[in-house]
Amino acid sequence: MLNRIYHTSLATLLFFIGITTTFADANEESPESCFELTAENAHERARELINQSVEFNRLKKIDQKLNNLEEAYEILDQYPNQALRCEVDALRALVYLDRDEVFLALEYAEKSRLVAFKLENMRLMARATSTIGAVYIKLRAYEDAIKILQESYQYGKSIEDHESLLSTLNNLAICYWRLKNWELSEKYLRLAISRLDKKNPHYYLLQGNIGLILLEQGKFEESEALLQNTYTYHIKNGSKFSKLVVLSNIADLEMRKGNYDRAIELANESMESAIEQNNTYFLARIHRHLGRALMGKELHIEAESALRKSLKFAFDLNDAAEKIDTQAALFELYKTQGKFEQALRLQLEMSQQEKEINSNSAKAESILFNVRFETEKKEQQIELLKAEKELAESIAIAQKIKTESIKDELAITEQLRKSESKLRNLMVAALVGFLVAVIMLLRKVVIERKLTQNIQRQKTLLDQTNTDLVKTNLRLEELNKEKDEILSIVVHDLRNPLSTQMGIGQILSDSSEDIESKQLSELGRDIIDSADRMNEIILLLQNADQLEQGAIKPQIADVDLKEVMEKTTHNHEFHLKRKGQKLETKIEASLPTIKTDRMMLTQAIENILSNAIKYSPKYKTIRINAVTQDDEVLISICDEGPGIPKEDQETIFQKYKRTSNTPTGGESTVGLGLAIVKQLVELLNGKTWVESKENEGAQFFISLPIQWEG
Repeated sequence: MLNRIYHTSLATLLFFIGITTTFADANEESPESCFELTAENAHERARELINQSVEFNRLKKIDQKLNNLEEAYEILDQYPNQALRCEVDALRALVYLDRDEVFLALEYAEKSRLVAFKLENMRLMARATSTIGAVYIKLRAYEDAIKILQESYQYGKSIEDHESLLSTLNNLAICYWRLKNWELSEKYLRLAISRLDKKNPHYYLLQGNIGLILLEQGKFEESEALLQNTYTYHIKNGSKFSKLVVLSNIADLEMRKGNYDRAIELANESMESAIEQNNTYFLARIHRHLGRALMGKELHIEAESALRKSLKFAFDLNDAAEKIDTQAALFELYKTQGKFEQALRLQLEMSQQEKEINSNSAKAESILFNVRFETEKKEQQIELLKAEKELAESIAIAQKIKTESIKDELAITEQLRKSESKLRNLMVAALVGFLVAVIMLLRKVVIERKLTQNIQRQKTLLDQTNTDLVKTNLRLEELNKEKDEILSIVVHDLRNPLSTQMGIGQILSDSSEDIESKQLSELGRDIIDSADRMNEIILLLQNADQLEQGAIKPQIADVDLKEVMEKTTHNHEFHLKRKGQKLETKIEASLPTIKTDRMMLTQAIENILSNAIKYSPKYKTIRINAVTQDDEVLISICDEGPGIPKEDQETIFQKYKRTSNTPTGGESTVGLGLAIVKQLVELLNGKTWVESKENEGAQFFISLPIQWEG
């Protein structure tokens, strides 16, 4: 349903109004119009290219439009003008959005928004922000899109920018439609309609969309009245495309009302029109309507054929919303037919698409952050260039003073030469010339000294600024890398087990009576496994955060290592039995109690043991030894896994570092366990290290003092 609004209202309203009128003020005087002739001519040429690109858009000549904008970009690189650059960035964003290159569209829209904000140009701010909202709609990040579009609405409202308000209101209606908030979706559609004249064909298209909202709410009579009104208008005045839109909507209405034969008839009629217009989007939609109508008549084979054709067209379009809508219909069909394996496979595919959507949303946030960072960095570079320019001007002034001094000296010399015939005048002239020369020389010395001091100050300032920039860049790179690691853990490592539980839950909800007890037991173990993976990841992230903030302090007491080993073995019995592994514990009989923190030591040993279980094959033996060495206790944990490559041993105790090996039982790994071990052991005044050769297993050591020295 949303994509119907998107491809009718957004394609014909947002892009038509947004592109052809986004720069309706193109002939307004540029803020930098008072320049030298070359700069003035360059800006006129850039303005001409911008106006031509708007016309190319109206004629659907996207490649010519992009060529014009690139030429304008080159001109503005040579003769900068922020207002014109802002317009070019906004237009490029719309081009890339039209070509489904959403991340490029987001990058240029954010560049345009930042410049518009700096120029305090509310019109450009409204339109650039509206484009960012449209990108989030394409990514199906509707909550984020609403926040951005509300901001765009406020900008447009402050200056009553009719065009940006229309596109923003329409996009807000799209978001709330997808979120199934029919009340707000209808509200924003009616606000958009209130800004249109009844002679405008978009008036009736948006009325038809309100009819679809009423249809979703089961208000068939009100919906039918609006759709029929829209149909009557477009039969008389509309294009083939608008008639196709309305006919498809009425087919949907008849299907919802249960008039399946009439719905099939209308779907076939509109399908002929879609084929004639080569409209892949409506071929996908109409086949879905047809499939649902055939499902209503219990013609399951024909319904599946129609829905699979719809899914093929959706994949050709690379339209995520259409894919999910059609997959949802197929899911219902498979459940009705009792094809639970196909239903589960389809559920997993839909979960994977949702994961990709979340990943795209995170990538969009990363792009916005990078654009803002690069913009701030560029502004700092501009400030440095200004400082260098001022320094060059100071040097030029000094050179001019020096030249004037030389000229003065020459004039004095010439005056003395002409006055040689008159001794008295010569003496007076010589004295005057001498005094003038001394004054000029002193002036020169003073100026050069000030100039030298100024140059030194500027150089010191530049060096300090460069140093600060390098430090800032390094810190930002570290933060960005850590942010990416955490996002990867949250999005990937937590999403997979959660999706597994949801899929199994759906199967149990839909077909619990058809599943045998053995299968129920296996599904139960799968749920426990996925929950255990989620709990392990959350505990690791929590421990890493507490250690990073210094929130964990050692609680020193007498600790019996035998008790610690028994507890550790008990906590991992389930995982050892699941992989058929054996745990051998050997503790020196005379081993004394040690002064340390029981919880920290237990956590460190459990983290290493957990890794040994993960990376050891089934039916292998893991050995734990504890002996006394001088004034210390040495604990070793040895496995029979693949070993650790030498290049990985140097970084294995660092945060988010994972070896090239993979767990033998499909277990998840975050890259925090050994980093936490190192921090805990160091808090206990101990040391930890690893010894390993490839294909010969790995042996981890923990060395702790027997007596605590705090």
